[in-house]
Amino acid sequence: ENDSILYWPCLDKILKFNVNKLVNFSKVPPQVSFLEYVYYNEKERISVFDSFLQKDFHVLSRFRNVEIKFACPAFLNHDNIQFRYRIKPDAPWIYLKANEQIRIIDIAPGTYQFEVQASYDGLSWNTSKKSLPFVFQPYFYETFLFWAIVAVCVFFIGRTILKYFLDDLKKQQEISFKEKVEKNSLSLQVIKSKYIPHFTFNAMTSINYLLRKEEIKKASAYLIKMTDLQRIALSNFDNPETMLETELKF
Repeated sequence: ENDSILYWPCLDKILKFNVNKLVNFSKVPPQVSFLEYVYYNEKERISVFDSFLQKDFHVLSRFRNVEIKFACPAFLNHDNIQFRYRIKPDAPWIYLKANEQIRIIDIAPGTYQFEVQASYDGLSWNTSKKSLPFVFQPYFYETFLFWAIVAVCVFFIGRTILKYFLDDLKKQQEISFKEKVEKNSLSLQVIKSKYIPHFTFNAMTSINYLLRKEEIKKASAYLIKMTDLQRIALSNFDNPETMLETELKF
């Protein structure tokens, strides 16, 4: 008709529309709904869905890959719809191709909330559709407690090794000091045995006797020989080996 009225037949009624007042859907961003969350590894795949009874999803540490399926329920064809998503409020937006789903590989341990938006023109985006928070559990070796235990073990092992080496060094020093003391003691005994034998007293007595008889030359010669004898004894007591010539001269 001429009054811009559109009549749409249904089973039990006829709907009446004013064409001039119909909303232009190209200017209204489509609404996104999450369909399914799949976290998986090489051997397993587990599907989960949003629930009013849940506050978050706790993902076991063996799952580090996630796939998120979503759609705009009011539209069968998504070829003309653009999507973008991010996994944290401060993360940059990641844009998807038509009919592409979200796939994240090797996600790090932590808490994530997936946020998806849709648009017709890439300029006007709908209000973000947010998933329930996903808590990806770390492996035991990725936890603070594990590394704290490792640090404590390394500290005590290092301390034990250091103590062992210090004790061994101290023991070696004590042995070395004891050997030096024994060596010096033996050296003193050698000096004493060579420097103060019985014949030395006898020789001094003989020199004294010659001096009393005023036989100065004999006493002097006697004293010189005795001095040479003591010099040879003291200068060679440290050597483990002695030349035969020196021994014969002695």
